[in-house]
Amino acid sequence: MKSLLPVKKIITPIFKFILFLLIIFFTSKIEARAKLNLPDTIKWVFDTTVNGVSFYHIITPCSGKNVVFLKLVNSNRNAVKASWKELFKTKQEKQKIEGYKGLKQITLRRGETIEATCDNPRYIELSIQPSEVNPTFLALIENFNYTQVKVSRIN
Repeated sequence: MKSLLPVKKIITPIFKFILFLLIIFFTSKIEARAKLNLPDTIKWVFDTTVNGVSFYHIITPCSGKNVVFLKLVNSNRNAVKASWKELFKTKQEKQKIEGYKGLKQITLRRGETIEATCDNPRYIELSIQPSEVNPTFLALIENFNYTQVKVSRIN
């Protein structure tokens, strides 16, 4: 029985650390949904898949205005760099307009990268406020599309 004691001393701290990480992970997802009052079954709109990365969006009210949140899912084994431009349909414009910030880029680890909070976004590239569509007016966003999507491996 004495020989198991050192193993128990090693396993217990590892178990506590893994439990701590799981709590942090799930709490952050719940917190992001709570700030927007989003249901657990968010209806993300699928846009496209390029080189193992799936691109989604949702348009939702946030602080009294429609905001676009983006979700990217990297199913590759390694990290990748994704880039894209954005097209918007607004109430003020008859035709779709390109977001004035131009090309956006983000490095994605394997798995899901998502933004779903108005107050303090973690990934500013994945949160689009009405003022980012056109700086000359407060856009009333009705529709969103990715354009010029590229995904490349990081060496």
